Amino acid sequence: MSDVSEVEYLNKIATEEERNPATYPELYNLSAAFLYRFMARPLERSRPEFLYLPFLQNAPRSKTILELTGLMGEWNMAWEQGQLRSQTIFYRKEWSRLKRKVPLLKELQNRNVYLLPNTEKRFNAYLPLFSMLPLSLLERYGLPPIRKMVWPTVAPLDWYHVEPFLPDDFQERLSRAFAAHVWPLIDSGSSPRAFSKDEPLRLLAHNLDFWLPHAVRVAEARLSQNYFVELETEKDRQDLAEIQANVPKDEATVDRCRQGGHIWLGEAEAREATSEMVEIADKSDQLKSLIDAIRSNRVEEDFSEVWSYAREDFERKLHRKRSRVRIKFVELSEAENIIGPESEIHERSCWQDFFAILDEKELQLVVCLTKSATNLSEAARLLGYANHAPVSKALARIRKKARDILDN
Repeated sequence: MSDVSEVEYLNKIATEEERNPATYPELYNLSAAFLYRFMARPLERSRPEFLYLPFLQNAPRSKTILELTGLMGEWNMAWEQGQLRSQTIFYRKEWSRLKRKVPLLKELQNRNVYLLPNTEKRFNAYLPLFSMLPLSLLERYGLPPIRKMVWPTVAPLDWYHVEPFLPDDFQERLSRAFAAHVWPLIDSGSSPRAFSKDEPLRLLAHNLDFWLPHAVRVAEARLSQNYFVELETEKDRQDLAEIQANVPKDEATVDRCRQGGHIWLGEAEAREATSEMVEIADKSDQLKSLIDAIRSNRVEEDFSEVWSYAREDFERKLHRKRSRVRIKFVELSEAENIIGPESEIHERSCWQDFFAILDEKELQLVVCLTKSATNLSEAARLLGYANHAPVSKALARIRKKARDILDN
């Protein structure tokens, strides 16, 4: 923190004049035209994956880290290219050289993946969610009103100026603030206080990694409505026509980059964006069906072969002679794929611990895991995510906690 200036941090805080519900919160996009003349867009963009890069939190001033943050900014700004972006970015000499230096980057070839800095507090990673919160919630949960938030992150070193000054429990505060923000949209009839802290709907509302991909898709959809940047010269027109003539029309289209601008501005637009996020979550992950299934215990008994042994072992170790606990595993398939330290990789599947609910009265334990297909298994291995079995360890902790509660 010695290299960090408090003045730089204070420059990130909204002024009294900027703390206006009509203009705060603000999420802005810088046009990729600042970096690229043209943008190739696949006819069908593959489903995005999200990859946390853990080494970015160490030695933020080292040359390799600075190069990687620059690559991350350019990579994420080319989000419209989806799985085609590696063909554009790694064509550039400096990134081609860095790819040879960092084996992980080779695994990004032809992948539609967002690169997220896995810093201690994950401020930049969760910025789309943070930027939906009104001032009243920021004040209630002790969070600073950060000004002029930009997505995708253009300069990931931003965290270097912000994170050291955030509360140590920033993620916990953000989780509670976001749950309060999204709650009226997923249960308009009751206050969160009407439910226990481990009620599944409350747990879901607090899960930042569940909501993050859906918030990103809202940003993508809104920016996709922007006009293309105008062609400035005759050479631009000639070059674009030449490129278009050489790109197979059944694979991609090529045009100028889209204009930047506000993704949302002010509390009203942020609330609209939050509503769109909930709708997207329901369409892609059957949010309402998941909630109803867990609430009514109409859970799916089918479970992947990978976890059949783990399930049997889990049940065997939890059962006791004087009482048998009914255990139900719920698998949320086709979830948005976020690969980080909390993920467990098995072949081409990515697993994450979602939540667990223990009903002491009925002696029933429901364990919910998310599963998604991934093309980044080798990248996860290179980052060490495929070696430490966090989900298996989480199941062991759940089992121990359940036994402790039931034995009392």
